[in-house]
Amino acid sequence: ALDESLCAREINYLASLAGVGVAFKLAQALLNKEIPDNAACNDAKASTSSHFRNDVSFISEILPLVAVGTVADVVPLIGENRYFVAKGLDLIAQGKHYGLTRLLESAGYKPEKGITAENIAFGIAPRINASGRLETTEQAMKILISDNKAEIEMAVQSLNEFNKIRQELCRTTVMEAEAMLVNDRNPAIVLFNKDWHIGIIGIVASKLVEKYYKPAFLMTYSEETRQYRCSARSIEGIHLYDVLNANAELFDGFGGHAMAAGCSFTGSFDEVKAALNRTIKEISAGKELKPFINIDLDLSADEIDENLVAQISQLEPFGAGNPSPVFSVKNLKIKEKRLMGENKDHLRLTCIAGESLPPLTCVRWGQGDVGLVAGDTLDIAFHPQLNEYNGNTSVQLIIDDIHSDCLHEEEVSYKLKFYDHRKKTGILPQVEDYIKNSGQSIAIFAESKPVLDTLQPFKCLSRNIVTRDELKTCDSLMFFDYPADRDTFERILEQASPSAVHFMNYEIRTFDEKDFLKTVSGMLKFAHNSNGGKVELRRCASFLGKSYAVFELLFSIFEETGLISILEKAPDYYRIEYIGNIDLALVLHSEKYAVLLELIDECEQFQKSLMEEELETLI
Repeated sequence: ALDESLCAREINYLASLAGVGVAFKLAQALLNKEIPDNAACNDAKASTSSHFRNDVSFISEILPLVAVGTVADVVPLIGENRYFVAKGLDLIAQGKHYGLTRLLESAGYKPEKGITAENIAFGIAPRINASGRLETTEQAMKILISDNKAEIEMAVQSLNEFNKIRQELCRTTVMEAEAMLVNDRNPAIVLFNKDWHIGIIGIVASKLVEKYYKPAFLMTYSEETRQYRCSARSIEGIHLYDVLNANAELFDGFGGHAMAAGCSFTGSFDEVKAALNRTIKEISAGKELKPFINIDLDLSADEIDENLVAQISQLEPFGAGNPSPVFSVKNLKIKEKRLMGENKDHLRLTCIAGESLPPLTCVRWGQGDVGLVAGDTLDIAFHPQLNEYNGNTSVQLIIDDIHSDCLHEEEVSYKLKFYDHRKKTGILPQVEDYIKNSGQSIAIFAESKPVLDTLQPFKCLSRNIVTRDELKTCDSLMFFDYPADRDTFERILEQASPSAVHFMNYEIRTFDEKDFLKTVSGMLKFAHNSNGGKVELRRCASFLGKSYAVFELLFSIFEETGLISILEKAPDYYRIEYIGNIDLALVLHSEKYAVLLELIDECEQFQKSLMEEELETLI
């Protein structure tokens, strides 16, 4: 008779396998000819090792794929899973799989120095997944199974491009989702946009859960099936499958588990949104749902060194079911703060723990800036890693959380969210769709003719254009034109009172001195002939990208040199008589002209600061 306890233990091992683990078991049975009769009930690890010894080629070719699939599927790294991943990572580090090695190298890792499950999770899995999320798997398959190195190199390039597209889609969708969340007080995030890509809404839902610590349900629409399609992510204490099951009658289908789920339906989005929020409100009643981090050990700064990292590495591979230990260190003082990455969404702090100790480099990925400055003190929760740069190896602390008394006041008072699109071009169609589907009141600040002409083909953008004379409160404000002075900039923000501010791509207008004077002279002549001599300062400022002060001083110089006569002066307009027929050299030699040049330079420098500085520092 079979030993029931052994069989039960085998089933327990199998319970944590990823799909790739199940496939591996099947391959193992098919490819190994000599299988002991009692293998099914032997200890799984011993049985697996026995099979491995029978076919070394089988190990080298397949186990790297098992390791990648197991890590990417976020199953517990315990039992056989742990063994598969440890051995598979070792084989990849030895160069046993060319495609995976090249993909890791393209992501900036050095496999020959050893790789971790985290390297797979951040370097390989997103790139392979990006292919599937964008509805093409051909290039990913070539990475995994091709023997042609040239073909693999091309596939690596393709996957990196797919990953960039996926990242941009995620950033755009997060931006759109957060804009829709302004003033949302519901217990769950339930959002819909028919144009959201089905392949990335689950990723975006995870990002929203991480930031807002609420269950998130993101939905798009399939014209093919005529259904709403939803991906959901949750927090501890809110079981997603139970939430969907409680509203089963609303769905055509649903499935998932506690932390991730999905559903589809053909009914009313508003009805489903209300039902989900109602159920989550009932489930969360009386519960204290707050994010927390389990800290394994408090350390002093002098205990953080390469030896610590070496000791921790013996517990690898880390992942679900075997997380990397989290430490804390207190009373660090910030020496330097810097934002990194193309979108400035990574934070690097250089901190001092004592005069006799070297500075600590602390990095927080993907969460943007924090309201701290040099000299502030903080405590951090972290896990340490080795960082190699220019041949030098040092320890850097990967920040899991930050605590500082210096944060409290700023977090309470800071209300604006900033979105940086300053380096993005060719995105007007996406912005048009965003405005069309956002459900917010969005103001488009645009005054100059070149910008207005660019926006004119886009109906939603054009319909929401405002100038400094037409401002009213709005949810979001988009700067397509940049004011030329701080007073105007701050007055626009005060009058619009937005919750979110978007800085779009802008080109600073610069002029040759004589061309500038001739252009203004022509504007004054036109006003005299066609507008009763009335010159609106706003039109001058927006057309030429300069402040009111520039034109007020220039009109004074023009009057002194005999080009115009000022008949009326109001805060926002002048009425002039154009006399003309003077040599502009007289203007250039005016005693006030040097001051005028300084004012013009100040305008350009302020606009340059709006284009280049960290946005939060501008307010």
